[in-house]
Amino acid sequence: MKNKNGFTVAALAALLSAPVYATDVAFSGQVEVEAGMAEDYDGTTTTDLVLAKAVLLADVAISEPLSAHLALLYEEDGEAFDGTTFGLEEGYVTLQLSDAMALVAGRMFVPFGRFESNMVSDPLTKELGESSETAVVLEMTGGNLGASLYTFNGDADETTSSADNDTLSFGARLGFANDNFSLGASYISNLADSDFLQATTPGTLKSAVAGYGVNFGWRVNNVSLIAEYLAAAEGFSNGDVLTAGDVPVASQEQPSASNLELAFESGNATFAVAYQMTTEAAFLGLPETVASAAVSFAVMEGASIGAEYATMADYAVVDGGGGESASALTLKLVVEF
Repeated sequence: MKNKNGFTVAALAALLSAPVYATDVAFSGQVEVEAGMAEDYDGTTTTDLVLAKAVLLADVAISEPLSAHLALLYEEDGEAFDGTTFGLEEGYVTLQLSDAMALVAGRMFVPFGRFESNMVSDPLTKELGESSETAVVLEMTGGNLGASLYTFNGDADETTSSADNDTLSFGARLGFANDNFSLGASYISNLADSDFLQATTPGTLKSAVAGYGVNFGWRVNNVSLIAEYLAAAEGFSNGDVLTAGDVPVASQEQPSASNLELAFESGNATFAVAYQMTTEAAFLGLPETVASAAVSFAVMEGASIGAEYATMADYAVVDGGGGESASALTLKLVVEF
């Protein structure tokens, strides 16, 4: 995600003036405070206490078919905005064309991947695939079915593209969901446009590398299962992208990530275990496997506490890793309003 200071100021001005035109403005938000202790692959132990996230949301009903959404985000570590702690996370307008169809335009997370989780930390599927872009999306719904088609001007540079090196990317998502079951599939024409790959591998592509994902959810009473798989549709060729240390990717690296979670709810508490895997993702700095367990519970209305313990295994030396293991204990307080 890139912090556009001018855009943020303009968005704030629009937000302040919105009540003149809007029939309804709803504000909401979330504050997340994290404390953690971790041992890295080198055996070094570190501790941390951060304001992980503070987000203010505004949803504005301008007229019967037209609405707007703004999200202002602060992150103490500045990961979302390339080292800058505050910026506009989302800003888009929605035009309801009919009961079953809507057109959405602006800055958003494009509908690629599902990324559901009961854990404290984000799943590896989200690390690999989440993409924040200025996009145009056509959303369609009918009963339990939903579909999205979208396009955006990608951040990944291609050697064969025009002078500005920006490429037009596109994608689609199709899903089914009811109270007990969900199933979905998604596609993006260039996985290198994801926020994580743009932050870690800002090299030049010979050609776009598409990505795809599938997700599954199942729930019976107080037991639920989440499964998701996300991958590049083909390999990145040698020299396509560079790691943060300007090291060329090995020929035909085809990264993927998967997440499997089982959760059990009891009263106000949720207990969950997860196992995650990646393949051919050592050049991205992602672990090969992650096993974790978490518990979260509501302490009062609008406030919850979660705790997670995770162990990570790096790739073997022959596969580009260090062959070591790491662990992390994370506590999180979440307040929503």
